[in-house]
Amino acid sequence: MQRTTSALALAVFLTGVVGARERAIAEPVNQVVPADTGVQAAERASGPNDLPPTPEQILRRMADFYRGVQRFQVDICRTMRADLQGQVENLSEQMTLAIQRPNRLAWHVKNEGQRIDVLSDGTNLTIHAAELKQYTQEKAPAS
Repeated sequence: MQRTTSALALAVFLTGVVGARERAIAEPVNQVVPADTGVQAAERASGPNDLPPTPEQILRRMADFYRGVQRFQVDICRTMRADLQGQVENLSEQMTLAIQRPNRLAWHVKNEGQRIDVLSDGTNLTIHAAELKQYTQEKAPAS
């Protein structure tokens, strides 16, 4: 396989945004986060006579909740309808994101026959595109 740094920007973005990395979580993720943990949970925290929470309050409450979560996994399947110069196509994508604190991350993205894996064990961050026969591996940033 060729080693490439074209995906390095993605790696920096991911580790900066997520703030955690993963070693392709081999063990099952046992903690279940309710689907309404986000906005609905934040809205329920308001009393019946209170004004609805502001977007900033909702984000703070969500951040407080997720700060206490040690590990989680989310599976996402989405379909997009694209109009490409008059030709309409349905594009599908499947993603799995698993995070375990303090520093493990696994992100698998599969769409239209291509798969990209982003993995980190806290020491190394690897981005692998099997169909392109390319990967990049860099030292993982400190968490």
